[in-house]
Amino acid sequence: MKAISVDISKLPTSGQMAAMLKGQLALPIEQRRSNCVIWELNGHAIGHSNTNPTTFGEEAFMHLHLWHLDNRLQDMGLAFARLTIS
Repeated sequence: MKAISVDISKLPTSGQMAAMLKGQLALPIEQRRSNCVIWELNGHAIGHSNTNPTTFGEEAFMHLHLWHLDNRLQDMGLAFARLTIS
């Protein structure tokens, strides 16, 4: 399996990310540009799904992340995505 990597220099700082998330959470859900769901397995967070951009009631572009390689290729992503969509 090919590992996917991220250019860390392009990511927001933890302070910037916290400010963005707090700003989104302060908005009514209809005005939010993004949404996120954390996935848990046996009481432990193992990944997330988020939408960005989101136009409430119209469309959302979703992507998902399973954080650890050992959880991938087991159809968990598909199962979590289906739960997220509903």
